[in-house]
Amino acid sequence: MKSITFLVSVLVLSLTSFSAEEEAEDRAYEKLYANGQLQIRGMYIAGEMEGVWEDFYENGQVRSRGNYLAGKQTGPWEAFYSNGQMRGRGTIQAGKRQGLEERYYESGQLLSRGSYNNGQFDGLWEAFYSDGKLISRTTYVDGKQTGTAEYFDIVPVSFSSDDSDIYVVTAESLNVRSSPGGGVVRALARGESVTVTSTRGEWSRLSDGNWVASSFIAKVQ
Repeated sequence: MKSITFLVSVLVLSLTSFSAEEEAEDRAYEKLYANGQLQIRGMYIAGEMEGVWEDFYENGQVRSRGNYLAGKQTGPWEAFYSNGQMRGRGTIQAGKRQGLEERYYESGQLLSRGSYNNGQFDGLWEAFYSDGKLISRTTYVDGKQTGTAEYFDIVPVSFSSDDSDIYVVTAESLNVRSSPGGGVVRALARGESVTVTSTRGEWSRLSDGNWVASSFIAKVQ
């Protein structure tokens, strides 16, 4: 067993990317995809985002849902995968994350779990493999790690190739790119596991064909 520092990166609710347009009047707001499918839905009150705002995938599934008060996100939020499975959920109070926050794999299996206090990590944080086995466990007080983080050398059984290797993200947040140095496809949180099929210089190719910087992942022994 070896130890690594585990920090669960903030799951950024896509609702926060909504542009609060200058609106002179109270009105419902909707934005559509090119095919006419609803993309964003919400309400402006006195020119500020107010109440429940929702963001949708092009297939009609909800991508994210959150509450706004006077233009600021507050209260419970939820994010989903395009298949309808929960991606993450938590609570925001006074503009800061508060209480329990959970993230999930697309299968529905828990990915990470921990609590915030006034926007800072607080208490026990855990990360899990897609088969439910524990990756790591770390305790925080007021945003600072206390004691030594525990890392559990448990290799998932769902390998797609005998030549593939399982690695764990060691950076707080790691960009996944379409090619070495290419455009960002998505981001991975610290503690998430990935399957590496090959390397090229300082880059590692993942099983889905995308790439990550090799210096920010560590092999599971």
